[in-house]
Amino acid sequence: MKKVFIYFLGLVSLFFCFNFSLAQTATKVVKVGAFNNYPVIFKNTSGSIEGLYVDLLEEIGKRENIKFDYVFGTWNDGLERIKSGEVDLLTSVAYTEDRALIMEYTKNPLMTVWGDVYAPKNSDISGILELSGKKIGVLIGDINYKNFQDLLSRFGLESEFVEFSSYDDVFAAVADGEVDVGVAGITFGATNESKYGLKSTGIVFGPLNLYFTTAKDKNPELILTLDKYLSSWKKQDNSFLDQTKQKWFYGGLGTVIVLPDWIKQSLFALLILLSISFAFVFLLRKQVRAATEKIRAQTKDLEESELKYRSIYNNFMDVYYRADMNGIIIEASPSCADVTGWSQTDLVGRPVFDISFNPEDQIVFRDKLLRDGYVNDYEIKLLKRGGSPFVGSISSHMVQDEKGNPKYIEGVVRDITQRKKIEEELRRSVEELEKMNKFMVGREVKMTEMKKEIDELRARMGK
Repeated sequence: MKKVFIYFLGLVSLFFCFNFSLAQTATKVVKVGAFNNYPVIFKNTSGSIEGLYVDLLEEIGKRENIKFDYVFGTWNDGLERIKSGEVDLLTSVAYTEDRALIMEYTKNPLMTVWGDVYAPKNSDISGILELSGKKIGVLIGDINYKNFQDLLSRFGLESEFVEFSSYDDVFAAVADGEVDVGVAGITFGATNESKYGLKSTGIVFGPLNLYFTTAKDKNPELILTLDKYLSSWKKQDNSFLDQTKQKWFYGGLGTVIVLPDWIKQSLFALLILLSISFAFVFLLRKQVRAATEKIRAQTKDLEESELKYRSIYNNFMDVYYRADMNGIIIEASPSCADVTGWSQTDLVGRPVFDISFNPEDQIVFRDKLLRDGYVNDYEIKLLKRGGSPFVGSISSHMVQDEKGNPKYIEGVVRDITQRKKIEEELRRSVEELEKMNKFMVGREVKMTEMKKEIDELRARMGK
């Protein structure tokens, strides 16, 4: 009886182990919307889906027992399929409030990108004002399309937009002369411009983060899983994410470098010299200690100066900014949020004139800065975030390197709207006083004449 009971327990254990093993091997299938956006995701010549996102998802799939199936179409197809439930996951999605109503975003972005404008290599287009009246190729449903429309409207420019279903179609249209320029994300543009014989015009705009997304409240476990790996990879040196970016953006992994004999001999000689050098280290230790103490004292003074500078910088009422020679903001003081409504994060990476709404002012300001190297107290009409106008006073100058070449632009923006209102009120008050003064002077003249007439009348009556 005892043996039978032992056999029974063994069978029960095997049954549970078998079922547990089956449960563990059950593979979850996730459908992913794919489109042509080389090198992050695209269909290769054999019909397979490849790219940076695919490698990342396949790695996560191996570890989490998830099978990712790809449903190919256009970018706009992907947006429609996530709404209808035909696909579970989208890649390369920028955040917008409208999309957030129907999609769940990972907390961790994959990368930060921006839009760029591409033209044929022989094109002279190099500034946004030159796009007035041009034909511009864009991708349907692309956030770069919307951001560029907004940018042109802020400059008061009118252009014709021609929509295409893929970035490849946009670039092909530019190359064939169907459109004058094309708008694309930097990841596609930088890796495909030479393929189509195009070049960047340097008109960059709208930096944004790219995320994985699922349909709203449909796959919370998948979002958590993706965030777990993205967060972990970003904390690691030479992580799988870093290696995959290296592979797709910078020409591959695992390159084997064979050193020629002369380099080996040079390295051997270098090792000998290093060995001799180490003999002097002990003798130099005292001098190093003394020098270190001196440096520490100097560093302390520098840190105190830095604290004072930071205190002034962080409490500065006007906006200090620094921009590269293309007019792209690379630094802005914290006060920019109070003056312009744009935070430091929002402003960095944007063109300086994104907050200006008068193209004529922009041209005059730019020409004066390029001609003289500086502009003092230039009044210009600006827009706060959200569209409310204000009057700004800009003082800027170009910083040069040791050879006298322009390095970057720095300046200060001051909101003088209140000052202009006070000046206008003072002007009106002065005008009122002048009118009153004229009235009083005229009245005195009339009183004098009337008195003279009365005196003459009295004189006659007395006679």
